[in-house]
Amino acid sequence: MRVVLAVAPLWVLLWLALRRRAPSLVGNGRTLTPGARRRLFVDPVCRLRDLTLTEVIALGDDVLVGYAGGRGSWFTVDPEDRDRLHVIEGLDGIAGQLFLPDLVRDTEAMVLLHQWRDQKARLTGVVPRGAAVVGLGDRRRRIAVVAVLPGPGVSKEFP
Repeated sequence: MRVVLAVAPLWVLLWLALRRRAPSLVGNGRTLTPGARRRLFVDPVCRLRDLTLTEVIALGDDVLVGYAGGRGSWFTVDPEDRDRLHVIEGLDGIAGQLFLPDLVRDTEAMVLLHQWRDQKARLTGVVPRGAAVVGLGDRRRRIAVVAVLPGPGVSKEFP
């Protein structure tokens, strides 16, 4: 009995330290279930690591963020079939833009994007499996800006 009582606090501390917590979300993707939040950065369809934001541009209700230094994979539209997307692997040191729809009115998301740009924070961009969202997050601080993508679900468009 004493052994169980002695081991129980150690087990609880180990569980608290190693459990996978969902990141805090800002943006219009806050409606993701807790399970989807935890899986946001685990085995996504596309992932770009070590991005730094170079621009944050408001386009009506939408936001376009410029980035540099990404490595990993991302998607592109097939020029011959606009309903089909392709994942490009092995990207390194690239620059581009991420489209984050309907985020301009979310003050918290806009402030966070500008802070990340000003601080040159190293971020990760993801498109998770089974969710029509794009996420941009600081995994060390466990916070992410998530935007719901317009149109049919992303998971249905990938081959």
